[in-house]
Amino acid sequence: MLMDDIVTDRSTVLPRAAVSACLFRGYAVLLVKRAKPPYLGAWSLPGGSIEPGETAELAIEREIAEETGLDCQIVGLADINDVIKRDPTGALVYHYVIAVFAGTADDGEPIAGDDAAEARFFSPDELDGLGLGRRTTGIIARARTLITRR
Repeated sequence: MLMDDIVTDRSTVLPRAAVSACLFRGYAVLLVKRAKPPYLGAWSLPGGSIEPGETAELAIEREIAEETGLDCQIVGLADINDVIKRDPTGALVYHYVIAVFAGTADDGEPIAGDDAAEARFFSPDELDGLGLGRRTTGIIARARTLITRR
């Protein structure tokens, strides 16, 4: 998951590269419930930081396997999402640049692992009650369009 290592020396805060994925089975999208702060208990797209020397596509395949136990087929890049957090004084706390991929999940039930407390597929009508941000719901819609075009 993202943002586990909040930087306390703000003079050294640099954007960090990360990945996430909108993975579908039919119209249902895979989400994970965060097991660690920040955003403890929030539902989000699975993903995490890119390790040094790792490509973005290998990073998302690794993160999906670690967080859900699933394999995936990546179709393409759905979006670039910046997650920027500032403290009350306006000082930068963290900045992640996230490559969001669209794809499909292979058969099998997701099993939460790594930084995920839960992992499951949600139908479109279940998403409203999860407290997802407007940006996340827009990314899911764009990823769904990318998947249906192939």
